[in-house]
Order: sequence, then structure tokens, then C-alpha cells
Amino acid sequence: SVEGPQGLAMGQALLNDTNGNITALDYTMGYIRDPMGKVRLNLFFLSAPFEEANNATQCTDISPDDVHAAIEDWGSSVVSIGQRYARRWDYFGRTMRFLQTSFDFPSQYGTNGEWVEVDPNAPRGPAQVLFKPADSARPHFRTTLEEAQAYFIGDQKNFPKDIGFALRNWKTFDFVVAGTILRPKHAWAMGEYEFEDFSGYKVAGQFTFGFIRQEINDDVLDEAGKALRITVLHMSHPHDGVKLDWHDLGRREVTYQSVEEAQERWGRLIAEVGAGYRSASQLVDGAFAYTFRPTFFRPAEAEQNTSFRFSRAGAISYYAGGNERFAEDWGFATRPWSAARMQTEDLVLYPGQALALGHLFYEAATGVRRKAQFAASYVADQRGVLKLNLFHEAFSNDSAAEALAQQAEGFLALEENVASAPVSLDQVQHYQDLWAQAVVRVGEASDNQTVARERAKELVDKMYGFSEGPVLFKPTEANAETRIRVTRAGVVAYFAGGDPMFPADRGFARRPW
Repeated sequence: SVEGPQGLAMGQALLNDTNGNITALDYTMGYIRDPMGKVRLNLFFLSAPFEEANNATQCTDISPDDVHAAIEDWGSSVVSIGQRYARRWDYFGRTMRFLQTSFDFPSQYGTNGEWVEVDPNAPRGPAQVLFKPADSARPHFRTTLEEAQAYFIGDQKNFPKDIGFALRNWKTFDFVVAGTILRPKHAWAMGEYEFEDFSGYKVAGQFTFGFIRQEINDDVLDEAGKALRITVLHMSHPHDGVKLDWHDLGRREVTYQSVEEAQERWGRLIAEVGAGYRSASQLVDGAFAYTFRPTFFRPAEAEQNTSFRFSRAGAISYYAGGNERFAEDWGFATRPWSAARMQTEDLVLYPGQALALGHLFYEAATGVRRKAQFAASYVADQRGVLKLNLFHEAFSNDSAAEALAQQAEGFLALEENVASAPVSLDQVQHYQDLWAQAVVRVGEASDNQTVARERAKELVDKMYGFSEGPVLFKPTEANAETRIRVTRAGVVAYFAGGDPMFPADRGFARRPW
């Protein structure tokens, strides 16, 4: 149909894939001409053809109550595994029974009732279960019983990054089904779940379950009759591990004070591990975000082949040692250190995140002192407590610095002519004028702390050479403790004020001039 400048079409499109499968889709399209006279789509609608089906919420084979009971049993089993693990009971056997009775994995029990090991490298047939956990390391998709087992209780040998979701010692499990689709022998459910541990920490997300009704007659598992088995399970949660509530996220503000509290907690835990009051796992869980967020950790004293610790187990090994996968770890926190602290040189705050650069200071009871540099990122957990989701620390290495300097000689030679060119009097006077104008510009925003601070940063970045190398700055109005400023953050604080690291600064450039 053509209505003036508008053309409309409706019909069916047949799409052939490379395997010879044909997919039929109904379409509605609208066309107009562009200024060049070419026909363009301005309406495009595709849909699958309607199929006569039973859309009732119930069928004679599976009821909503059956689905609710199967999900409830799944969650209760996960809780039970963690409680058995905490009590040092047989959690492995409970896990195997859970996987065999909740999922539709092929049975791995022999005729005599013994567990039959399967070669993980053997060729695989078609998957009977499609399982995507919310927070698993690779492989993200678990289609075999061994892969699912590793997710729930860990497997250091074949899946070293799995820490064991069911071993968290959960206290309760709750779910809310948003809707179900019921068919003869098949059912699907979608909704939200929440696990809570004994410390009050909660993990919430969304789920999609797919079930099949199986005729069960298994003497080994002591089961008979009809049972629902999971064939599809997709679990997901927002990146911060809680329900996606933007209003709630907005309230979890990250402040200078909360960063300082996180840094003090890290230092206190380091010392407490050394004194024997805390374990390394308590240090990692208390200071790092492994349990709810991907976390990047580059320790200061880690061998080259294990320099990066992306797993909770790797971080614990660095601080405590004793892990054969990280054989070179001797237990950094067990030296012991009597004190550890962070000194932040610059800090940037974003909604829900903070970035920090600075120095680390370790002090042992023997009097040994060590200084390192660090870069860190902090995010808030569900309770608003800041944890490290990135931590890069490095001790000064003179030999490494010398090697880097040698590598840089070629680049320095290219700039030699420019760097050695004389500075003219006109250039100096022009620069001084620009500096004075920048100071006045900061003062023009004296009533707005945020704007004044941004202008002070621009002043420092344009007028001072922090990006080129060391800068020495001695301000006129500064107290004795902060009279010499060698960091960008310190100079910004002098001109703009409002930095808790330099509480005496009232903002020299905000007078206003």
C-alpha cells in the first residue's frame, strides 16, 4: 500500500540458515524516500507467527505448586550444604545427592551404588543441563556435573577460581516467582532470589528455571515416582550483587571518610593476622570485594607467573601461604607486621566508587620498616561498607627503575632539542599572566566548592609539571605539617581547600582575588 510519500508492506519472511533450517517471521515495514530520493525504512516490525497453544496457567502434568516446591528444595539444599561444611559433616556426599536429584545430569552412580569418576577430557555428548551461575569464573556455562559441582563446593585442581558458592554458610534462602509457563512434562519459572548468611550479608538476583518431569525409579538414590529435574538454570545479579534499585544505589554515597575507614580496616586486619587474632580469609573478606564483585589484586611480593590474583583463594594464599598452586607464597601477613597503614596522595570520588593513589607503610615488631606505592579502587557492598575491588602495590625497585630508565633513553633523546631549548623572558611573563588569570578564575567561583575545586585542578594541570616529573611547591599560607607540597592533590588543596587530607587549607585562590 502506498499512501502519498509513505509506503507500507506486510507479509512473511523466510530465513534459511547454513544448516538448512527455515524460520518464518511475519513482518510489517514502512518506507519513505530520503532527500536523495533513496527509499528508506521508517517502520520495521518482526514477530513469530501465532501458534495455537494451551496458554492456561495449569496443566494436568505439572502444577505451580510443583514448581514452587522444586525451587524451594533447590535453595534449601544449597543452604544445607553450607551448614554441613561449617559443622565439618559430609558436605561432599550431600552435594552429589543434590546435583543428582535436583538437576537432570546423567547418573554417575554405578550398579553397586559407588560413584563413578568421569574423565573431564573425554568427548562430550549433547548437554542435558544448561546452567549459568550468576558469579562464576570461567567456564561461565556449566553443562556437566563436574562443572556444577565445582561451582557449588569448589575444585582447586580443575577449577581453581571457584570458591564454592554453597560453602558460604548461608542461613536462609528466599525466592519470589514472577511467572510460570506450564506444559506437559515441562515447566519454566522466572523470578528473584535472595541468600542471606549468618553475618547478615545478602546476595540477591534473578533466576530462570527450566524443569522436566521425569519418571524416577532409582534404587541407589532411593527415589521412585515422578520428579521435576532442572534442565535450565540461569542466575544473574547486578554488578554490585544486589537488586537493581537505582534509588538505593544513589543513597550509597562514597566519601573521604568511608575511604579512610576502609584503609584503616585494611591496616588493622594486616596487623591482626600477624598477631594471630585473625585469619587471612577474614582479612580478604573484610578488606576485598571478592565475594560480590570481580576483584583485581597485584601483590607487591608475588612471583612473575602468579603476579595477579583474581581469585579469593589467590589473595588468601598471598597473605597466609600454604597453597600448592602458589608454592612461592610464604604468607606476607604472617611476618608479622605490628602496623600497616595507607597514606593517600590523591583521591577521586565517583558515585559508588573511589580511586586512590599513595604510599603503604609496613612496620614489623623487629623494627623493620618497608614503604610501597599503591593504586586502589573501592566499591560499597550491600551494607555500604567499602571494599577493595582493585589493589596494586609495589615496593620500590632500584634495579627495575634503572632498567626502565635505560629503555627510556631513546625517547628522551628525541626530546633533547626541545627540552634544552632556552626559555625566553617573554615566555616567562606570558606564563605568569596565565597563572594569575587562573588564580582569579578560581576565586570567581568562591561560593561553589565543586566548581572552585575543578578550576583549581585545571590551574594545577596547566601551570605545574606533575605530568612531566617531580614538582616542589612551598605555599605561603600553610601550616608546618603541610608546608612542603610534592603532590598534585596537595597543590589543589592549597588553592581550593576542602580536602580532609589538608584540613588547614582554606583555599588560597578562593579569597577571592
